Amino acid sequence: MQGLGKKGSLHHRVSEAKLFYGVSLIVTIVAAGANFLGFNPMRALIVSGLFQGFSVPPLLLMMMLMTNDRQMMGERRNGMIINILGWITTAATFAATTCLIVSWSW
Repeated sequence: MQGLGKKGSLHHRVSEAKLFYGVSLIVTIVAAGANFLGFNPMRALIVSGLFQGFSVPPLLLMMMLMTNDRQMMGERRNGMIINILGWITTAATFAATTCLIVSWSW
């Protein structure tokens, strides 16, 4: 809610945080409905984790390219240590994703 500029938490009364409690109610109803329709919540967590995992390597690559672009970043480009750590992290995530894909094919 704070991303929308609205206050809201369980410490507020319903009259003070209508959007917060409304969203909480809708999410609870959707989750209960999904449960009654036979959706497996653990499978949903696995699928969302896979989606996040596969999106990380290309996003890191784009971040590294952007944060090293002189035209885009000017004097705020990455320094040498950040570049080394960033590229090692990017390579490690690509390697981990590749290993996951290869392990599925066995």
